[in-house]
Amino acid sequence: MFEIGQTQIAALEAQREQPFRKSVAESLQARWIGNADLMAPASLGAAVASAIARGKSYGLRQKFSPAMFIELMFLVGRDFDLYPPVHHLLTAGVFGLHGSGNADADERFAHMLETISSKHWENARRRCAPIAGLNTRRVLRAQP
Repeated sequence: MFEIGQTQIAALEAQREQPFRKSVAESLQARWIGNADLMAPASLGAAVASAIARGKSYGLRQKFSPAMFIELMFLVGRDFDLYPPVHHLLTAGVFGLHGSGNADADERFAHMLETISSKHWENARRRCAPIAGLNTRRVLRAQP
C-alpha cells in the first residue's frame, strides 16, 4: 500500500514555499536598504521562514497576507501579533465582518490592518522585541 507520511508532506510544502521565501527575503533587502546590512542572509532566510510559520499558525494563506505579516514583524517587532489589540483581531472567530459569521484568517488580517490605529502600532513597537540579528537602526532610517 502506498502511503504518504507527514514528513513527506512537510518536505513538499517546504519545497513549494522556497521560491516565496526567497522572493520575500530579496524584497525586504531591496525595499528597506538595498544592500546587505539589513541582516546576514542566513539570518534573514531564517527570519522569513519563521514569519511564514507564524502567519500560517493564524491560517493566513493568500500571498499578500503572509508577505505583509513578515513585513510587520520587521517594522513592529517579531511578536507584534501577540500585542493584545492585534492578537484579538487575528484570533477572533466572529466579529461581524460584512455582516456576521466566521471570517477567514485573511479577512481577519485585512480587517486588523484597517482597524489598528497608529497609536496602537507605536505602542506595539515599543513593547515588541526586534527580530534577532536585525539592524533596527537601518530599518527605521530606511522606511518609505
